[in-house]
Amino acid sequence: MNEKNDKQSGIESEFIKLTNKIICYRQHDHGWQITPAPSKREWMHEGNTNAAKCLPLLAANQMGWQILCPDDLTILWNGGTNYKDVQIYHTDSYFRNSITSHFGFATFTFQIPYIFRTDPEIGLLVRGPTNYWIDGAIPLDGFVETNWSNFTFTMNWKCIVAHKIIKIRRGEPICTILPYPIRLLENTETEFKKFTEAPARMQEIHKNWGDYRRDFNKRTDRSDSEWQKDYFMGRICPFSGDVPENKGVPHRTKFTLQKFEENKPGENT
Repeated sequence: MNEKNDKQSGIESEFIKLTNKIICYRQHDHGWQITPAPSKREWMHEGNTNAAKCLPLLAANQMGWQILCPDDLTILWNGGTNYKDVQIYHTDSYFRNSITSHFGFATFTFQIPYIFRTDPEIGLLVRGPTNYWIDGAIPLDGFVETNWSNFTFTMNWKCIVAHKIIKIRRGEPICTILPYPIRLLENTETEFKKFTEAPARMQEIHKNWGDYRRDFNKRTDRSDSEWQKDYFMGRICPFSGDVPENKGVPHRTKFTLQKFEENKPGENT
């Protein structure tokens, strides 16, 4: 975790320092790239001002690393279930055996040339790029126990419209990897409670915030640039200002992920 960010408000807080190291063993370099996921998406930042200001969307966009397509591809599915019913046209013939129709049922497959190793208890959620889509196809998510696996994995997409030409550009994200604790879900306790049983302070803040929000949305004189920013600023209570004791900790408006780089001479793997 980024301890510096958590102390910017002046609060000395205790928090769990969950750490992890991901090693990416590359089988080759031809065309493939892996990069920290960016916050921006074209559809969010070209005229859609509400989406571009939505912190939950912006945060989710940045969570993980994207694997980028190494070739310009054209894909066409004829509606059948056989693997031969999906045709893939490559710009670079090098990828004819690694980006293929393999499993049938309108899917096409990227053979990722990486073997990842994560810390004990941590695996990788392997999924489509967050808040991003390719016209005519949907990504198929998977979870890989990279803490022990000595195997590569595939990223698969499924065509959803027969006879539609699908275009994927070189450098376009086709996969996101996100570290995730293997036992966390099974060790998560869940419980329903009535809202009337919530802490009195939570009920008070929520009611006042709801009234405040409704009044704000009814206003006809507000400009597009005017917005409340309470969640974005990490305010526990919208009416208590930006003092340290009114800040949620930890709070992120940006995730700063390390890039995958070669070891420097003398470093241990």
